[in-house]
Order: sequence, then structure tokens, then C-alpha cells
Amino acid sequence: MTEIVRVVILSSVVGGLFFVMAGAGALLHEVQQQRSIPRYIACFANDPEVMNALAAVLTDTNLEVRCRALEALLHLGPDAIRPVRGQLAALVAGEAPLTPTAMQQLWQNPRLNSYHLAAAALGMLGDPQVLDILLQFARHDDYYSQVALLNYTDPRALQVFREACSVDYQAVNLTQMPVQQFDPRVVEVMIGNLRDERESIRMCAATLLGRTKAKEAVPALIALLDDPAVSINDYPSPCEAAAMALGEIGDRAAVEPLIARLQTGDVRTRLAVASALGQLGDPQAVAPLIILMEQIAGNLPYDVSFTRLPGDGPNRKPIAEALKALTGQEFGEDPVRWRAWWQAQGHLLGDTINSIY
Repeated sequence: MTEIVRVVILSSVVGGLFFVMAGAGALLHEVQQQRSIPRYIACFANDPEVMNALAAVLTDTNLEVRCRALEALLHLGPDAIRPVRGQLAALVAGEAPLTPTAMQQLWQNPRLNSYHLAAAALGMLGDPQVLDILLQFARHDDYYSQVALLNYTDPRALQVFREACSVDYQAVNLTQMPVQQFDPRVVEVMIGNLRDERESIRMCAATLLGRTKAKEAVPALIALLDDPAVSINDYPSPCEAAAMALGEIGDRAAVEPLIARLQTGDVRTRLAVASALGQLGDPQAVAPLIILMEQIAGNLPYDVSFTRLPGDGPNRKPIAEALKALTGQEFGEDPVRWRAWWQAQGHLLGDTINSIY
């Protein structure tokens, strides 16, 4: 099993296909899809044989194999890291001390050494011996070190994490941080970042707050629904991110503000709001969503503020999914059938969202 794990880890580095014995068939599929090794290993997080094999390759002579194994452990979290704490400490001790020149080389190309990854893994356990190492690497944009700092109460750790959340590209990376890392300090930092002057930072903060499911963030996220910034490339706008976050948090205090937001903005923003309303499960959103579907389908005129962005099309699927979640009915993306069904239930339905209220 050790050799299987080693071969598949190595295959993710060179992008080739390797044969894996039948007992690891699910993992072979991951390799064939050329997915990352953390995703591959996560499939077998509860398999002692696989985890023992992963621990064994931490001392592999191939640097890339060691680094990928460490990344897998970081992805799996403290429960996977704790049994190999001694090995990790030995890895860090074996690489240290580093000269200033060697440290600079690591900052420029972390793949030169497994040092920072082993330190970050120990940081996930709050090991005080590696805090200074993590602070150095976190200041030089290392994602794993930045995440690991949240396991420390030292005020320097939170300050460096806060600084990372204020740099555009680092903030985007941190939106993918493991859920187990969230704590009240993260929520506090992110709520503050919702007021940042840069739309990318506001968007990232809203995205992270949705994953925390912290109800204390709801008022600030509702306020962000009025953010005028539009989406850039494939990233959501701050308003879209706020709507999605409110849907994830699930507080029905957001229902009426979200319904109000259905009446303004571009199609993409309104679809994000529609999805959030579907998650919140309040039936008062049904009529506004049917009208929105009709507007996008062209059956009803758009209101004055209904603007389109480049690439916007007549996509009604998010609305159909939201309506199905709210009503249990399934009329797909057909606004005529949705209107007929709703009126058959004895509900009035005007031609604009404003006419409902």
C-alpha cells in the first residue's frame, strides 16, 4: 500500500497515468482525472492502511512526493496530522537551521523544500516551536502558514492573518481555507473587511462569512446587498457574494432584503439572490421568483434597472431550482406553468415584483 500511495502521489506531479491495484480503484479514477493529491487522499481519510502508507512516504527520497504527502495531511486536518507529529518535527529539525539565503529561496519557490509544509502541519496542532517559522512564511504569501496561524492565541498570529486577508490575491486563496479553521476571530476580521474600499476584499470577506455560517454577520451582509460594484471575470460581485452567504447562513431575517434586491441590478446578481431565497425556504419568495422568471424569459417587461452584463443570457435554472425547493413542485424553467399553478392555489400575481406588496 505504501508503494501505491507513493506512485499515485508521484503521478499527480508528472500528470501521467499509473496502474493502481483494484483495492484502490476509486483512487485510480482520481489519478485518471489528474486531480490534486489532497482530493485523492481525502477519499480514504478513514482507512488506517492508506493513512499509514501516507505517513510512510513522508520520508520519501523524492522531494515532490514528500511535499504532496504533506499537502494531503494539511488538507485532511489535525486528526490526520496528530499521529505523525514526531515525523513532522524531525522533518523540520532536519532542514533547520536555514540561512537567510536559503530562506529567501524557499519564499521564492516553496517546492525547493518540504520545510514550510511540515511546519504548517505542526502549526495546525498549535505547536509553539514553529510559530516564528510560520510568521515568516505567512508574511511571504504562504497560504498553508497563514491558515495554520489561526491555531495560535499569540496576537502576532492574528495580525499577520489579518494582513493576508487585506491583500487581493491572498484573500482569494483564503476563501478556500478548511472549515475547521473558522473561529470568532475570523468572523471579526471578515466583518471588518466587508467595509474595505476594494471590491475584491469585500467579495472574499462575504464568501468566507457564508462558510462560517455565523449569524452575527447577517446585518453586515444585508448591508452589502446594496454594494454597487459589478462582477469581474468569473468572480462574483460583493452583492452576489453577500446573497450567497446569506443563503448559506440560513437566517430568515435576510428574506425581505433579498426579495427587495430582486428588483434591482443585473441578471447575474438577481440569479444569485434567487438561489439564496431558495435556500432560506420562506414561501413569501415564491411570487417574486415567478415574476423574475417571466422577466428573464421575456414574458414580462424588465423594470428600468434590469440591466444585462456581457454574456448574460436567458438562464432561468437557478430560479427553477429555488422554486422547486420552496414549493416541492417541478415545472422547470417554464414561467407560464409556474404562474398558472400559483394562481390555482388562490394567489394573486401581478406583473411586477412591486405589485405583490
